Amino acid sequence: MKKFLKVLTPLPLLVILWNGCSGGEFTSCSDCQNYETVSSKQQRDLTPNVNESTLKQLAANNNAFAFDLFSELIKTNHENLFFSPESISEALAMTYAGSKGETKNEMATVLHFDMNDTLLHKSFNALDLHLNHTDANYTFNIADSLWLQKDFPLQESYLDTLKINYGADVKLVDYLHHNEEARRTINHWVEQKTHARIKNMLSKGMLVPATKLVLVNAVYFKGKWVNEFKAYNTHKDTFYIERNKTIQTNFMKQKSSANYAETNDYQAISLPYMEERTSMVVLLPKAGRYSYIRDNIAQLYPTLSQEMQMEAVDLKMPKFEFSTKPYTLKSLFTALGMQRCFNDNEADFSGMTEKTGLYIASIVHKAFIKVDEHGSEAAAATAVIGEANGIIETTKQMIVNRPFLFFIKDDLSGQILFMGAIHKPVQPRIISTNHFNSTTQGYSK
Repeated sequence: MKKFLKVLTPLPLLVILWNGCSGGEFTSCSDCQNYETVSSKQQRDLTPNVNESTLKQLAANNNAFAFDLFSELIKTNHENLFFSPESISEALAMTYAGSKGETKNEMATVLHFDMNDTLLHKSFNALDLHLNHTDANYTFNIADSLWLQKDFPLQESYLDTLKINYGADVKLVDYLHHNEEARRTINHWVEQKTHARIKNMLSKGMLVPATKLVLVNAVYFKGKWVNEFKAYNTHKDTFYIERNKTIQTNFMKQKSSANYAETNDYQAISLPYMEERTSMVVLLPKAGRYSYIRDNIAQLYPTLSQEMQMEAVDLKMPKFEFSTKPYTLKSLFTALGMQRCFNDNEADFSGMTEKTGLYIASIVHKAFIKVDEHGSEAAAATAVIGEANGIIETTKQMIVNRPFLFFIKDDLSGQILFMGAIHKPVQPRIISTNHFNSTTQGYSK
């Protein structure tokens, strides 16, 4: 009788998530690695049979995960925070497609995936196709890819799932002998897909010879406001970072008709982008209520749209632009209950490959946001609001001069595309402004 010695070699899987926005210059990649692109024999399903109710259910589930992740991220990020829950959900849905057993159960619980596999991936496909759109006023593009160690076998059924539902091709690279060139190659691909907004995403040493697979999701957005802010109204004023800590920063100002809500705890306004697809919701806690809003946002956010009504609003809010540092999310997902997928002895990705020992080594996310008089660069579309004439008798005043939360959401499904918290507006570009006195409201945490 022959005896076999089973050797389990850990095989790292790296999940990378990027969100970029318009502008920037490309860098050359003369030292990138040449790679071969291989594809499933299947074609992407461009007309998935998913109704609006199912799309909204997927969005609601993704949003529930978004608030769970936000609650973990905010614990260790005490300054500006910005990320794309839609991007993270989609990249991990691609990973989830190859999971089995308890690994799959843990991922489903943390990610709030409660649909059967066929419907889940078909729904992500429908959402992805709905979001992808480009015209003169609005661009939103999602790109997925899989970077595989050459000669490493993947299940044909897994490759079919990625191609049919995510349009993802497989790119063959050599991590074993040329992991540094592979890193530069993936970085260059991300830079191209994000129009040079995300550069050098993967740091040196992140890819190792044992790396077998990198899943990449890249998002690019640029959208114009329906009602642009007039540049001549932009002026310096005080932003209250804390009770006794302030900065002078550039504020935009406009008076328009907008969907608006106000309670004892917060003010909120919805600013639509052109093309009737997406809007930014700005949520300003009342003085002294930031911690309450931050800690209860999962319960408060779903009711915002019902509470909003058309009002004349005199709005003043800061301009801001920043790139986040790379968020390494492994510890956060572990805290949420997704543990087996990171353990080389327990992870079960047998839906991806017959090889044993494949596990997730890291999940990395980075994002960029720019908000100015013309619109936003980060992820969004547009909704139309009514004119500010005739139907409004009083004007509401909303001065966003203390820490606030904001969301960029798809108006059809309700999917949160990006969300963040601004504690200190960052403006790398200095502009000439008109200065004038304005009413300010004090800050108290």
